[in-house]
Amino acid sequence: MSLSRNSQEDIGENEEERHFSASVVGIRMQKKLAGHVPKNMFKFFLDDTSSRVLDNIYNLVKLYTVSKMSAKKLMKDILKIDVKISILHFNNVMTEEEKVLTADFRECFHNIAEVILRMRNPRRSRLSGPDASISKLIELLTDAERIALLIIEHHLSVKSQETLQTCAKFFKNSNFFEACFEREEFRPIMNEICVDIEELLDRGLL
Repeated sequence: MSLSRNSQEDIGENEEERHFSASVVGIRMQKKLAGHVPKNMFKFFLDDTSSRVLDNIYNLVKLYTVSKMSAKKLMKDILKIDVKISILHFNNVMTEEEKVLTADFRECFHNIAEVILRMRNPRRSRLSGPDASISKLIELLTDAERIALLIIEHHLSVKSQETLQTCAKFFKNSNFFEACFEREEFRPIMNEICVDIEELLDRGLL
Protein backbone atom coordinates (compact mmCIF):
# COMPACT_ATOMS: atom_id res chain seq x y z
CA MET A 1 0.00 0.00 0.00
CA SER A 2 1.42 3.40 -0.96
CA LEU A 3 1.15 6.47 1.22
CA SER A 4 0.16 9.92 0.07
CA ARG A 5 2.74 12.69 0.27
CA ASN A 6 0.87 14.28 3.19
CA SER A 7 0.78 10.97 5.05
CA GLN A 8 4.51 10.50 4.56
CA GLU A 9 5.18 14.00 5.86
CA ASP A 10 2.94 13.38 8.87
CA ILE A 11 4.92 10.24 9.70
CA GLY A 12 8.17 12.22 9.45
CA GLU A 13 6.81 14.93 11.71
CA ASN A 14 5.57 12.36 14.25
CA GLU A 15 9.00 10.73 14.28
CA GLU A 16 10.60 14.10 14.88
CA GLU A 17 8.27 14.68 17.84
CA ARG A 18 9.80 11.58 19.44
CA HIS A 19 13.44 12.36 18.62
CA PHE A 20 15.03 15.56 17.31
CA SER A 21 17.32 15.11 14.29
CA ALA A 22 19.13 18.03 12.66
CA SER A 23 19.52 16.11 9.40
CA VAL A 24 15.79 15.33 9.25
CA VAL A 25 14.91 18.99 9.83
CA GLY A 26 17.45 20.03 7.20
CA ILE A 27 16.13 17.60 4.60
CA ARG A 28 12.57 18.78 5.24
CA MET A 29 13.69 22.38 4.65
CA GLN A 30 15.45 21.28 1.46
CA LYS A 31 12.23 19.72 0.14
CA LYS A 32 10.23 22.86 0.93
CA LEU A 33 12.75 25.07 -0.89
CA ALA A 34 13.47 22.72 -3.81
CA GLY A 35 13.76 24.68 -7.05
CA HIS A 36 14.36 27.99 -5.29
CA VAL A 37 17.94 27.61 -4.08
CA PRO A 38 21.01 25.63 -5.23
CA LYS A 39 21.19 22.06 -3.92
CA ASN A 40 24.71 22.55 -2.57
CA MET A 41 23.32 25.09 -0.10
CA PHE A 42 22.16 22.16 2.02
CA LYS A 43 25.53 20.45 2.22
CA PHE A 44 25.76 21.64 5.82
CA PHE A 45 22.56 19.85 6.80
CA LEU A 46 23.45 16.65 5.01
CA ASP A 47 26.96 16.41 6.47
CA ASP A 48 26.96 13.66 9.10
CA THR A 49 29.50 15.34 11.37
CA SER A 50 27.72 18.71 11.40
CA SER A 51 24.40 16.98 12.05
CA ARG A 52 25.89 15.10 15.01
CA VAL A 53 27.17 18.37 16.50
CA LEU A 54 23.71 19.93 16.23
CA ASP A 55 22.04 16.82 17.63
CA ASN A 56 24.39 16.87 20.61
CA ILE A 57 23.85 20.59 21.19
CA TYR A 58 20.15 19.71 21.33
CA ASN A 59 21.01 17.01 23.90
CA LEU A 60 22.92 19.57 26.00
CA VAL A 61 20.04 22.04 25.88
CA LYS A 62 17.51 19.34 26.74
CA LEU A 63 19.62 18.17 29.68
CA TYR A 64 20.10 21.74 30.94
CA THR A 65 16.51 22.94 30.54
CA VAL A 66 14.90 19.58 31.37
CA SER A 67 12.52 20.37 28.50
CA LYS A 68 12.47 18.46 25.22
CA MET A 69 10.03 20.99 23.75
CA SER A 70 12.22 24.01 24.59
CA ALA A 71 15.31 22.29 23.17
CA LYS A 72 13.54 21.39 19.92
CA LYS A 73 12.19 24.90 19.44
CA LEU A 74 15.60 26.47 20.04
CA MET A 75 17.38 24.16 17.59
CA LYS A 76 14.70 24.53 14.91
CA ASP A 77 14.93 28.32 15.20
CA ILE A 78 18.71 28.13 14.81
CA LEU A 79 18.38 25.97 11.69
CA LYS A 80 15.76 28.28 10.17
CA ILE A 81 17.93 31.37 10.67
CA ASP A 82 20.93 29.56 9.20
CA VAL A 83 18.91 28.57 6.11
CA LYS A 84 17.69 32.14 5.62
CA ILE A 85 21.22 33.54 5.82
CA SER A 86 22.42 30.84 3.40
CA ILE A 87 19.70 31.85 0.93
CA LEU A 88 20.90 35.46 1.09
CA HIS A 89 24.44 34.27 0.34
CA PHE A 90 23.60 31.90 -2.52
CA ASN A 91 21.17 34.31 -4.17
CA ASN A 92 23.97 36.90 -4.22
CA VAL A 93 21.85 39.67 -2.68
CA MET A 94 24.39 40.71 -0.05
CA THR A 95 26.33 43.94 -0.40
CA GLU A 96 30.13 43.83 -0.34
CA GLU A 97 30.04 45.04 3.26
CA GLU A 98 27.65 42.23 4.22
CA LYS A 99 29.92 39.68 2.54
CA VAL A 100 32.81 40.93 4.66
CA LEU A 101 30.59 40.65 7.73
CA THR A 102 29.75 37.07 6.75
CA ALA A 103 33.46 36.24 6.73
CA ASP A 104 33.80 37.88 10.16
CA PHE A 105 30.86 35.80 11.40
CA ARG A 106 32.55 32.59 10.25
CA GLU A 107 35.77 33.65 11.95
CA CYS A 108 33.83 34.14 15.20
CA PHE A 109 32.51 30.58 15.03
CA HIS A 110 35.96 29.24 14.19
CA ASN A 111 37.26 30.89 17.36
CA ILE A 112 34.29 29.62 19.39
CA ALA A 113 35.15 26.07 18.27
CA GLU A 114 38.80 26.60 19.20
CA VAL A 115 37.89 27.90 22.67
CA ILE A 116 35.62 24.91 23.33
CA LEU A 117 38.41 22.49 22.38
CA ARG A 118 40.96 24.40 24.49
CA MET A 119 38.69 24.23 27.53
CA ARG A 120 38.36 20.46 27.14
CA ASN A 121 41.97 19.72 26.17
CA PRO A 122 44.72 21.26 28.36
CA ARG A 123 47.41 20.33 25.80
CA ARG A 124 45.62 22.31 23.11
CA SER A 125 45.36 25.33 25.43
CA ARG A 126 49.15 25.65 25.38
CA LEU A 127 49.08 26.42 21.66
CA SER A 128 48.69 29.98 20.39
CA GLY A 129 45.10 31.13 19.98
CA PRO A 130 42.14 32.69 21.82
CA ASP A 131 41.85 32.49 25.61
CA ALA A 132 40.06 29.40 26.88
CA SER A 133 37.34 30.59 29.25
CA ILE A 134 33.58 30.87 29.53
CA SER A 135 33.85 34.66 29.49
CA LYS A 136 35.72 34.44 26.17
CA LEU A 137 33.02 32.15 24.76
CA ILE A 138 30.31 34.63 25.71
CA GLU A 139 32.33 37.51 24.27
CA LEU A 140 32.66 35.66 20.94
CA LEU A 141 28.96 34.72 20.92
CA THR A 142 28.06 38.37 21.57
CA ASP A 143 30.23 39.41 18.61
CA ALA A 144 28.65 36.72 16.42
CA GLU A 145 25.15 37.94 17.35
CA ARG A 146 26.04 41.56 16.59
CA ILE A 147 27.54 40.65 13.21
CA ALA A 148 24.62 38.39 12.26
CA LEU A 149 22.13 41.16 13.03
CA LEU A 150 24.07 43.55 10.79
CA ILE A 151 23.99 40.97 7.98
CA ILE A 152 20.24 40.37 8.13
CA GLU A 153 18.86 43.76 9.21
CA HIS A 154 18.05 44.89 5.63
CA HIS A 155 16.93 41.46 4.40
CA LEU A 156 14.95 39.59 7.04
CA SER A 157 11.88 40.48 9.08
CA VAL A 158 11.91 41.96 12.57
CA LYS A 159 10.53 38.61 13.74
CA SER A 160 13.57 36.78 12.33
CA GLN A 161 15.89 39.29 13.99
CA GLU A 162 14.12 38.76 17.31
CA THR A 163 14.39 34.99 16.86
CA LEU A 164 18.13 35.31 16.35
CA GLN A 165 18.42 37.42 19.51
CA THR A 166 16.41 34.89 21.51
CA CYS A 167 18.68 32.04 20.39
CA ALA A 168 21.80 34.07 21.17
CA LYS A 169 20.48 35.03 24.61
CA PHE A 170 20.19 31.38 25.60
CA PHE A 171 23.79 30.59 24.69
CA LYS A 172 25.19 33.75 26.29
CA ASN A 173 24.19 32.38 29.69
CA SER A 174 27.31 31.54 31.71
CA ASN A 175 25.33 29.07 33.84
CA PHE A 176 24.69 26.94 30.74
CA PHE A 177 28.40 26.73 29.91
CA GLU A 178 29.34 26.07 33.53
CA ALA A 179 27.00 23.08 33.44
CA CYS A 180 28.42 21.86 30.12
CA PHE A 181 32.04 22.06 31.23
CA GLU A 182 31.78 21.19 34.92
CA ARG A 183 28.87 18.81 35.52
CA GLU A 184 29.55 15.10 35.12
CA GLU A 185 26.31 14.26 33.32
CA PHE A 186 27.23 16.66 30.51
CA ARG A 187 30.70 15.16 30.00
CA PRO A 188 29.85 12.33 27.52
CA ILE A 189 27.94 14.72 25.25
CA MET A 190 30.70 17.32 25.39
CA ASN A 191 33.30 14.66 24.55
CA GLU A 192 31.35 13.69 21.42
CA ILE A 193 30.93 17.34 20.41
CA CYS A 194 34.66 18.00 20.78
CA VAL A 195 35.60 15.01 18.61
CA ASP A 196 33.29 16.24 15.84
CA ILE A 197 34.33 19.90 16.19
CA GLU A 198 37.98 18.88 15.82
CA GLU A 199 37.10 16.96 12.65
CA LEU A 200 35.21 19.95 11.22
CA LEU A 201 38.15 22.24 11.98
CA ASP A 202 40.57 19.81 10.32
CA ARG A 203 38.33 19.75 7.23
CA GLY A 204 38.11 23.54 7.14
CA LEU A 205 34.34 23.55 7.74
CA LEU A 206 34.53 25.62 10.93
